[in-house]
Amino acid sequence: MGEIIIKPRTLKSGKVVYEYAFEIASVDGKRKRKTKSGFRTKREAKEAGKLAQQT
Repeated sequence: MGEIIIKPRTLKSGKVVYEYAFEIASVDGKRKRKTKSGFRTKREAKEAGKLAQQT
């Protein structure tokens, strides 16, 4: 499995939230990513990413 990427996102309201992303299986030669955002801290995003990657 690949590494979990954490990056900040700025919403239209100016609020900063964090997003996790990691690559999953390749489909028809194209890379697929699993992403989710809306976490208040980098730590929350990383923990949620680890859980999502294990399932």
